[in-house]
Amino acid sequence: MVDYEALSIAPLCNVDIDVLGPQGHDWQGHRDVCGLPFRIGDDVARVALFGGDGHHEPQTLGVARTARTLTFAHTVVSSRLPEGDVSGALVATYRVH
Repeated sequence: MVDYEALSIAPLCNVDIDVLGPQGHDWQGHRDVCGLPFRIGDDVARVALFGGDGHHEPQTLGVARTARTLTFAHTVVSSRLPEGDVSGALVATYRVH
C-alpha cells in the first residue's frame, strides 16, 4: 500500500507478549489484519499494555507528518463479559493533536 505507513509503538511497549495468553505468540510478527499490515509485538516480544499492570498515564506517539487517516488496532486483554458485563463499553480514548 503506497499511502499506508505503519508506525512503530515500540517505545510504548511495556509488558511481555505473554500477557495476551498462549495465543499472543501466535499473533507476533508481521500480520495483515483486515488487509492492513501490522507488526504485533516487537523483537523482544513486548506489547503496550494500558491499565492494570500497564500504563496509567496518557502516552504520546509522534507521527511527524500530516496524517489524513489513522487506524488503531487494539485488543482487550481481560473482559467481564462472562460475569454479565455489557459489551460495547469504552476501552480506550485516543486524542489526536
